[in-house]
Amino acid sequence: MGYYTTYRLKQPEEWTEEMKQALAEIQPDYFQTTDLVDDWLNDDFDDCKWYDHETNMIELSDRFQEVLFQVHCRGEDGSEWINYFMNGKSTTCYGEVVFEKFDQTKLK
Repeated sequence: MGYYTTYRLKQPEEWTEEMKQALAEIQPDYFQTTDLVDDWLNDDFDDCKWYDHETNMIELSDRFQEVLFQVHCRGEDGSEWINYFMNGKSTTCYGEVVFEKFDQTKLK
């Protein structure tokens, strides 16, 4: 079964051809060519099961020291988070839904 997630690669501002080629080598199942990396940089991915995205991105960030990579993720249940990768390390920041306080004057 599994859990589908929509991924979007963000940062760095300019992906070099060397970075794109490295990602295609690290994860050939999704990025067979650098053209596919370009597609995924410009749009949300289709929902997929890229279970090893953290391992793949840690490896990429280890190859390109001092470059901050971001992967924005949206789960099939609507949850959202951002994974940050730099120097072979990672951290995850989870999104929060915040509702404004009830204001009785807004009732119509």
